[in-house]
Amino acid sequence: MFRILIVEDDLTTAKLIKKIVARSGFEHIESVSSGEEALEHIMASKKTYHFILSDLNMPKMSGIDFLKKIRNMPSYKDVIFILITAESSVQQVKEAINLKVSDYIVKPLNANLIQEKLTFHIQQLHSQKAVVVH
Repeated sequence: MFRILIVEDDLTTAKLIKKIVARSGFEHIESVSSGEEALEHIMASKKTYHFILSDLNMPKMSGIDFLKKIRNMPSYKDVIFILITAESSVQQVKEAINLKVSDYIVKPLNANLIQEKLTFHIQQLHSQKAVVVH
């Protein structure tokens, strides 16, 4: 089972994302309201998340800063990290790409798009784990 962590400071948006993700068949979904809380939660829970969906514009720690910290954690250097944003400057996109962001979702949120992106990344994970025996 895949574990998903949603990092979103707007409670209504977080609930919407969680509902969309749950409709996609995911059962292990947790939500926190900031990058700081997400880091604390990851460290305290000792759970491994397979997907992180994070807002870009959050107070105190931006989604980019959170992504930097996640990519420096050995067990999260390859986690599927999807940034969600209402705006994106070329500089932010370049920085996120350099930090190996897995994907972007631009608001307003679209349930079909979120489901498509999750499905795509699940297929990528499965193809990476496929072993060919000769």
